[in-house]
Amino acid sequence: SSLVKDIQVSVNITHDFLGDLEIYLIAPNNHLVLLQNRTLGRRSELQATYTVQSHPILQQLLSLPANGRWQLWMIDHVSQDVGRLNNWELALGI
Repeated sequence: SSLVKDIQVSVNITHDFLGDLEIYLIAPNNHLVLLQNRTLGRRSELQATYTVQSHPILQQLLSLPANGRWQLWMIDHVSQDVGRLNNWELALGI
């Protein structure tokens, strides 16, 4: 199976208060990486791309098998604000 040599995650999110959100990427082996912590404050739109260069924590996922189910996990810590994951994309270099 092919191993991950590079990784890039793009998200497009609309939310009343983006500071409520944490965003994780989950690899097929269930390894969890925090892409975005609760630092976005009052912003209501997020179009972002997380790369190994901009978010070195993604290096933890390099050399893992690329095959399998990759998941994006969003946690909204405040129930009264609502949002939508408009789309997301995972690009793996193998």
